Amino acid sequence: MNILDDIKDSAMSRFQIITIAVCLAVMVVDGFDVIAMSFSAHYVADEWGISPSTLGYALSASTAGMAMGSLILAPIADRYGRRIVALGSLAVAATGMLYSGVAGSFEHLLASRVITGVGIGGVMATMGVIIAEYSSRRRLGLTMALFATANGAGGVLGGLLAGDLIPAHGWRAVFLFGAAATAVVLAVAVAVVPESLDYLVTRRDDKSVRRLHRLASRMGRPLSEIGEAAVSDEPPPVQGRYSDLFTRGTARSTVLLTIGFAALMAGFYFILGWTPQLITQATGSAETGINVGLLLPLGGIVGCVGFGLLTGITRIRPLTVVVLALAAVATAVMAYSIATGSAPYVAALALGIMFNAGVSGYYGVIPQAFPARVRTTGFGFVLGVARVVGILSPIAAGYLLGMLSSATVYALVGVLVGISAVVFAVHARSRVTGQPTDLPPDRELVVRDTESASSETKGMTTR
Repeated sequence: MNILDDIKDSAMSRFQIITIAVCLAVMVVDGFDVIAMSFSAHYVADEWGISPSTLGYALSASTAGMAMGSLILAPIADRYGRRIVALGSLAVAATGMLYSGVAGSFEHLLASRVITGVGIGGVMATMGVIIAEYSSRRRLGLTMALFATANGAGGVLGGLLAGDLIPAHGWRAVFLFGAAATAVVLAVAVAVVPESLDYLVTRRDDKSVRRLHRLASRMGRPLSEIGEAAVSDEPPPVQGRYSDLFTRGTARSTVLLTIGFAALMAGFYFILGWTPQLITQATGSAETGINVGLLLPLGGIVGCVGFGLLTGITRIRPLTVVVLALAAVATAVMAYSIATGSAPYVAALALGIMFNAGVSGYYGVIPQAFPARVRTTGFGFVLGVARVVGILSPIAAGYLLGMLSSATVYALVGVLVGISAVVFAVHARSRVTGQPTDLPPDRELVVRDTESASSETKGMTTR
């Protein structure tokens, strides 16, 4: 059995639990950083006399930056180390938040939000992979569901803190607090977060083998069997190339997961962006729209945690197909009950639960669908493309709502989510590199890749 399989199949050690907990704390703080502009927008507009259309650029800037960060930084992480890119991205996010807090003009604030987004995009792509690799198979669904929940939890925390900070200290205090909190978790992450296990296995150099020895020992699994035979004088295989995502063995996963997740994100951003407004228009009650808007993130937390717990008794892939199908149904229900009594409340709660559970399912599958040498590249590519689609989705929906009824647009979004469910099901049944994709790890591929570069890497197995 490969040492990484041994770790995956065993109970999680204290070291693994602490590593994942710190990574999740990082994601909570990043969630605060993402949402900070939303809470400050009204005060920024008042201070600088900014129109709503202009303010929209600032609200979208961090999302655009996140797409850039995922696409640009993920390949660098596969090539030079996921830990260093994760920590560097966190430092970029902290710098961006500090820049926002001292920005003297709207142009500077806009630039600072892009910088913050780039850092957060890099953090999401790398931390997601690290969490997946340090999770046991049994707990993978739960840990990735918590990964999906963490950003939302940071947003809730941001709302609570902003309500106290802004009246007392002004809107800049929100960003300065975020910068300080990000700096604190950066310091903790430097001390705690280790390098990716799969990254070290694919490197084959003496330094990487020694680091792998130390990490395995901290997890209670000494690698005495590896010895010096694992070291090779040959250079490691080139990692982190986008071209590798479209070669035999990876192209199918890349295409299917990108289409499926992008379709889900298009629906997700439409639901978040337009539902409160459309409910208000349909019912004539702004209060109803606000309450429905609050139910969406509340349902999201329930959906992520519930999904994670269910993965302890069932497999991730079939469960994800089910919740995606239910998300499509819930969207259709909203389409035809948008102004019917309490039905919008029930539908909104169901939408929040099912959409976020679906996101958790994708997070649990995407990192494991790619070989170790391009794992962060693949994760970052899928997230980055989906983020771009997410930015465009509310804009496209605005044009559609000018031509079609809200019920029709909801129905179309339901079809889009249904497509995501079908594509995910197709991926779940496909075979990648000779393995069923229902098996999360790609250890055999990792070992074959390493052995093809040097036969000496056979010493990387424990038995």
